[in-house]
Amino acid sequence: MACCGLASGNTSCCEGEGDARLVGGTIMTCQRYEATAALLDRSRRRRVIGAQDFYYGNCECPLRCPDASFCRCDRHSYHSATAQCRIASGYDCGDAYDCIQDDGSGYYVPDVNEIGANTTEPAQSHGFWRTYPNPPEDPLPVLNSRIVETDAPWGLRASFDWLAATARRPLS
Repeated sequence: MACCGLASGNTSCCEGEGDARLVGGTIMTCQRYEATAALLDRSRRRRVIGAQDFYYGNCECPLRCPDASFCRCDRHSYHSATAQCRIASGYDCGDAYDCIQDDGSGYYVPDVNEIGANTTEPAQSHGFWRTYPNPPEDPLPVLNSRIVETDAPWGLRASFDWLAATARRPLS
């Protein structure tokens, strides 16, 4: 999905009028699995999008919103994290957040409880590998320890181990 597009009246991720919100935009057919399958099979793809990601996830947030309580989240919307993962990955696990296959490919949508850190910061689920100070005395984010410590498929260790093993696997 494009970040800015017609799906939100051309206001997604852009300066808009009135109650402009950040939300995924129009579908870019060049990013659909059907368009890219000849270049990269789905068994060589792993996608991770935070459920509350305000660009690619389930939530729409006002521009420059002060905290996540101002966001509207709907995991069943047409631009939700799972919808976007299904479009790009070649897998369809319905509304399940964990669609990691036996070979490690697929997608995973970590929710705000898994990501942790500053759950009131709207950007936390977009850049879940970092944490935003709470309260934000120091505006610089730091590495989110949960992405390093978790063994879940969205974590650094699991993702890099899968990536390294997949890169070494011969192409079919």
